[in-house]
Amino acid sequence: MLLVGVVTGVIAQWIVQRDAVSGKTDPIAFGWLNPAVQAVKKGDSFVVAYVLTKTSHDGFIVAYEGTVQQLALDEDQSIKLVILNDVDRFLVKISESGLDRVDTSSTPITQLQVTAAEIANVALEVVQAPAADVEAVAQEDAAERS
Repeated sequence: MLLVGVVTGVIAQWIVQRDAVSGKTDPIAFGWLNPAVQAVKKGDSFVVAYVLTKTSHDGFIVAYEGTVQQLALDEDQSIKLVILNDVDRFLVKISESGLDRVDTSSTPITQLQVTAAEIANVALEVVQAPAADVEAVAQEDAAERS
């Protein structure tokens, strides 16, 4: 009986991973984030996030820019947390002419987690990697598997 359960689970996982099924279920699972998810799944794109925090001082707001490693949504499909790699921190000043980015001289942060309690706003940008870079990563992955 246990064997039947294991085989059924393996078959179900295999079916769900097929594009014919995941293509229909991904929009339900990822909602508004689905276009970015699909771009990353193709393997030639990554997502950069610009996170405006709720931390401010003297009219300047702390913000971060980095490559998205993980992004979690809550039940309302609002961002619950974002984990960024290679993070650049900067300040934002809101003026009559709009937003002004003030870069600060600092060493990039290797990894940063920002939760909903600290997030004021997030902008996501899907960036397509150059074909030569995609090929180089594919070759590195193949060499590691060998």
